[in-house]
Amino acid sequence: MMSVFLGDIFLVSFLIFAISIVSLFWNRGSLIKSILCVELVFLAATLNLLFASVIKADHHSSGYVMILSILAVAAVEVVIGLALLVVFYRSFGSVGVIDSIMIDNDVDQVS
Repeated sequence: MMSVFLGDIFLVSFLIFAISIVSLFWNRGSLIKSILCVELVFLAATLNLLFASVIKADHHSSGYVMILSILAVAAVEVVIGLALLVVFYRSFGSVGVIDSIMIDNDVDQVS
């Protein structure tokens, strides 16, 4: 049986966090991609808390309550993000953030 080292566990969490932060700044033009990157940040934080709770052998409630709190915030963020997507699509006909900013600037210049 193969054992997993603690450094490997936290390395996976750090890689997910780093990839999501880099992707968040790299894909600024798409609202959908930005929401997915924020969800990956929440996933990395949740994994970190879960692994820390398992290592600490704290089976009472401290780490698990924080994990449930993060998942609740992530769920609320998804609902707000989807509502924003619907509003963007109804207003501009596109879900691209850059496209909507350009359309908004063109409207201001014409008026």
